Order: sequence, then structure tokens, then C-alpha cells
Amino acid sequence: MLLCVPDDAIALASRAVTPGPLVGHCSGASNLEILGGHEAFSLHPLMTVTPDGADFRGVAAAVAGTTPAALALGLVGALRSLAAVYSVTSTLQADGDLPADDPVALGLYLAAGELVTNAVKHSTATRVDIGLTVEPDEVRLSVTDNGIGGVHAVPTAVADRVRTIHGHAQIDSPVGLRTTVQIRVDRASAAGVPA
Repeated sequence: MLLCVPDDAIALASRAVTPGPLVGHCSGASNLEILGGHEAFSLHPLMTVTPDGADFRGVAAAVAGTTPAALALGLVGALRSLAAVYSVTSTLQADGDLPADDPVALGLYLAAGELVTNAVKHSTATRVDIGLTVEPDEVRLSVTDNGIGGVHAVPTAVADRVRTIHGHAQIDSPVGLRTTVQIRVDRASAAGVPA
């Protein structure tokens, strides 16, 4: 179900939806948490809509979601499908994988989704490269875009997600060049993360 309501009405509208269906919104200013406990997604046209209306033909959209169903094929499969839904060229380099029931997998998938969405929405990126390395003691995820750079801190939503899996994130974003966010999760620290 897609909620096409003003931003300040999204939370109220989502509470009126019976639990079960996938629920989404089309706000570029709201995160997925506003949809409460629903399996959630957002679909945001990458254009400004004025009171005069808009023609959406051929317009790219940023998509984000929380659905654990995306992890059915493991983290690599989920990242591959994530990269495929955006209107930019993307690559995925993976050395290892995490199964769907690993709580670190969901956290990294959601963080990657947020980073790719930000690259498409805000940085004028035409390419996004995702890297995943899974080792016995550590998992590393990197997301690099070729956008305009100049981002001074890891986005709050990403930093919060990474903290929930006991990880650390850092950003490198020189003005005019690119943005790279690297996430590291120590597997021993993440052992207590609920599935």
C-alpha cells in the first residue's frame, strides 16, 4: 500500500493500516521509521512537484525498504537486488556472504539502502559501487558514489543503523569528487544483536 498523503499525515495514515501489508510513502523528507512496525518502503520521484502538477513519465525514483524478504538469498543477493532498482550504474564486489537470519545482514542491508538512496537523491551520482567482505572476525561494507562529495558526516540514519549492530562507520567525501562510507562490524561485538 502506497500512502500518498502530506508528510505530516504519514504516521497517522500508517497507523490506520491493518498489520500485514507492505506499506510505503512517497516523501523525500521522511524516513521509514515513520511507518511504525510495518514492513516499509519509500518511493520518491527525483523531481519537484509544484501546485501546477507534474509529468512523471521517464522520471527516476529513489527507493528504500525495510523488508527482510529481500534477504532470502543472503546479504549478497539482497545487495545485488538493491543495486538493480536504482537508475544509476552499480557494481557489487563481494568476498563472502551473511545468511538471512544473521542480524548483521539486515543492519548492513538497511544501511546500504540508505546510502544508495542518498547518493541518487542528493549527490548527482551516476555510479554506485558496493563492496562487502565477510571474515570470521569482521564484516566490512563500503558504498562509494561518483557524486559531488562534500558530505561532512555519516548520515544520521546510517550511523544509527550501524550502532544497532555494534558497528562503526566513517566517511570520506572530498568536495567535487565522490563519497565513500565504510562500515565495519566486529562479529564478536555483534553476537548479542537480536535477530
